[in-house]
Amino acid sequence: MNEINKRFGDKIYQEAFCVFSILIICSIIIGIFHFDVFILSDSAWLAITEINLLRHGLLSLRTLFVHGVPYLYGYYIINYAILHIIPHSALSIMHILNLINGLFSACNIALIYLLLRNISFSKFLSFFLALLYFFIPMIFQLSLFANPNTFSLFFFLLSNFFFVSYLNTNRPINLAFSSLFLLLSVFNRIDTIIYYSSFIALAVLLKKSVTKSLRALILNAVFSLAIVLVVQKLLLGYSDENNLLYCAVSFYKECSVKFFMVFMLKTLCAVGFGLIGICIILLIYEKHHKNIRLLYATALWLTPVFLHYFIFPQLAPRHIIISFIWFIILIGVSLRRLSKKMQVFLLLLIYVIHFGSMGIPYQLVKKYYPLKRHYKNNERIVIADFPLGNIFVSSYFLREENRRVWQTAKKVVINFDKVIILGDNTYRMPYYFFLYAIYDINMDYLKNATSHWKAKGKEFIFIDVLPKSDMAIIREFLRDSKYSNFSIHFPPFIPERAPALYKDIEQICTSTNRVIIK
Repeated sequence: MNEINKRFGDKIYQEAFCVFSILIICSIIIGIFHFDVFILSDSAWLAITEINLLRHGLLSLRTLFVHGVPYLYGYYIINYAILHIIPHSALSIMHILNLINGLFSACNIALIYLLLRNISFSKFLSFFLALLYFFIPMIFQLSLFANPNTFSLFFFLLSNFFFVSYLNTNRPINLAFSSLFLLLSVFNRIDTIIYYSSFIALAVLLKKSVTKSLRALILNAVFSLAIVLVVQKLLLGYSDENNLLYCAVSFYKECSVKFFMVFMLKTLCAVGFGLIGICIILLIYEKHHKNIRLLYATALWLTPVFLHYFIFPQLAPRHIIISFIWFIILIGVSLRRLSKKMQVFLLLLIYVIHFGSMGIPYQLVKKYYPLKRHYKNNERIVIADFPLGNIFVSSYFLREENRRVWQTAKKVVINFDKVIILGDNTYRMPYYFFLYAIYDINMDYLKNATSHWKAKGKEFIFIDVLPKSDMAIIREFLRDSKYSNFSIHFPPFIPERAPALYKDIEQICTSTNRVIIK
């Protein structure tokens, strides 16, 4: 008995050591390359929403505009609870949300390790495959700034871990935990429900009862969707804008082949061409060896990616990161039958190919991106949309640029009372955040072209300056005598796609003796 206890204790210690090592490694890397500010407009609104909830309570979700996505309340509620524990100010919330996201991201990689171990991969293989998942470009990028996808993935991984435990042990308690965590995953992103087929894929892979898995899948899906819809009605009320079916249909109307091609290109880049290439080779290898079960499981896991697109054609690659898990499982299944020395060699080769191929999609996107005509010679836009040329260099580049953008916005909001701010949506977001955090000035995200806010002695006019902008409107504002005492603020980085417009605006400001802030 002592020998059994000793072996069991040693096993637990080894597993804990691997999990702790993963947490430390990921946390250090996230800490080094983290963004000081949000790089997505969506993320700024997440922070604004949290400030609103802290000021007015959870019931304010009923009237709060949540960036056109009324089903992210699970994300807001979790952060709302955490922010009640951590000392903060309104201005520090964006940094705290980044910190929380980074911690959950590190935990996700640890959960990947535990899931792989539950599928009977070795500790060595599980450890390095989990870290490989962390270095998938989109996963790495999402670890650096606040977003609901990280939280949804966290609970989805927990759900799959307990589902595999249920398949291995037939204990109902594991199925109950799986259902609970799946529900929490859906509360963070409703489209997680599309990926429930992962349960069947795991059952096929592990040679378990597909019928039993299918019953559990259907029960989980019905239970999760019913609970989410009930809670949504209680918190948000009912209207077309808050109706999930309405949202799905309205998105579907915008479906197009051109958008699909852009989505596919972005997805390939988000995963990494090297990793995609490796997985294709492995699938061909498994087909040659008649591993039909693995091919079926692959189809079951990845088909929802295309289904997801046809339901939500406007989705971004970060919305389908759940599908990336299968690439890691596929590599693991193909390697686990090999000797330890061969595993070490092939894992090293996979890492080299994955990192070495980062420059390929970066160059291809610059050359063939369908919307390239709007971003001609604009390195910043390419890197922001596709952080793949070198994810670490890109992260540093974006961090430095966005730090300056946010610092400038904070300075203008605090030190100036009357300003006309020129720029696109990317540069307006910091102003939205600071105006709301400091002065509690509420703004409508959907307003563009010309937006005018006046409150508490502050008056800000935001004007979109884009290639399609109506210069007559801009000239009207700049030459109107009632705005003669307004300073004119140019964005810190003049978009190269609109230099002529800004040059024209600068001439107008000079001729009317306006103060230009750059």
